[in-house]
Amino acid sequence: MKNKSNVDLYFELEDFDGYTLKGFCEDIKVDSAHISDYAKMAFVGEKKWQEWVVKATDFFTSSEVKYFYLKDKELAKAWIVS
Repeated sequence: MKNKSNVDLYFELEDFDGYTLKGFCEDIKVDSAHISDYAKMAFVGEKKWQEWVVKATDFFTSSEVKYFYLKDKELAKAWIVS
């Protein structure tokens, strides 16, 4: 059940090759501070390693987390608002 204070996140990873160490550390700080604020998280990407990272993220949150390939981004948008 969604809490009214939770938000849904749609994140598209097109042409995303990875992080710099500094960027990764900053992202972890933000994510750890707000991970419980998300109800659903839809990640849309184009690489198998991105799918693995999203699956790993699912272990650290009570949010619903799904990965979609770019060709399925309309499906991801539909899922995030359902």
